[in-house]
Amino acid sequence: MSDHNHYKYQQLVNQFWHNYLFLLEKHSIPVKVRSWYRKHLEEYISYYQGVKLQQHLPQHIDDYLTAKGRMTRVPEWQFRQIADALKFLFKEQISPQWAAEYDWYQWRAFARELEPDHPTLMRGSNPSILVAPNNNPLIKKFRENNAELHLAFLKTIRVRGMAVKTEITYEHWLVRFFQYHHWSDIASLDLTAMTDYLDYLALHRRVSPATQKLALNSLVFFLP
Repeated sequence: MSDHNHYKYQQLVNQFWHNYLFLLEKHSIPVKVRSWYRKHLEEYISYYQGVKLQQHLPQHIDDYLTAKGRMTRVPEWQFRQIADALKFLFKEQISPQWAAEYDWYQWRAFARELEPDHPTLMRGSNPSILVAPNNNPLIKKFRENNAELHLAFLKTIRVRGMAVKTEITYEHWLVRFFQYHHWSDIASLDLTAMTDYLDYLALHRRVSPATQKLALNSLVFFLP
């Protein structure tokens, strides 16, 4: 790269970050944490090195945040920060067509601090209590609408010794499934409803095959 081209490239990079920091200021992100938002984006860009941001699709976001969510060293508050950093970038700066319709809220809704009543702590501290209280309105609605099946679901998970991450992930996918079908009664949700939801993930959300398989496993595990 010639000195002239390098200079022009560096100008574009500087303008990119200038615009992004302006977005953070617009959203009242505290100055002292803005560098962390930039760091999150730099890690995301590096993760997909060689793929232009304008070419990214919902599955890139899904795969990246799913991978981040599986990292036990990433605390929940930081996970939410990463999701917000990506939302600002794609929804307001890059602005691809899919970004306005993408379900950004899901990543904040399902990322919660590990409180004393969280399942990951309850298993070790008080195994006699099976269902951990949860303040997430979507999860509460799911549990209330399907109380008996939810309890059976948890018992099966625990008896099989499945990982806490799997338990949480499965429940989150189930909540998304019921929300997609407008909280219909489980008796009315058959194989067609499951196929319709999986088609929606593949065709409209463009999630990866691995993510589709995870959603399918969650539904098959829970639905009668």
